[in-house]
Amino acid sequence: MATLFFLLALLCYVKARITEAGKRKIMLFAAATLFGVMALFSKENSGMLPVMILGYELFFLPRPGQEKKDHKTLLILTGTALVVFTIYHSWFSRYQQDLT
Repeated sequence: MATLFFLLALLCYVKARITEAGKRKIMLFAAATLFGVMALFSKENSGMLPVMILGYELFFLPRPGQEKKDHKTLLILTGTALVVFTIYHSWFSRYQQDLT
């Protein structure tokens, strides 16, 4: 059920982003928020939804006034964030094992 709400939230966000301004855009953003909250209440790993939206926003959705995206910078930032997360996770998982 969490996956269904997660994907619906992502779909509504993307549709809202590419829709022209108006009531439909507001309704799609509201639906994305509602589905995101429902996904989070279904399962905790749905907390990754903002990260997925950010990644989708950076890699796939065009920004106004930007012709071409610089994927090299995004890949370097993503790789750095992955390394930092891995170090952080390994550091705290070691201490969590000591507490049990």
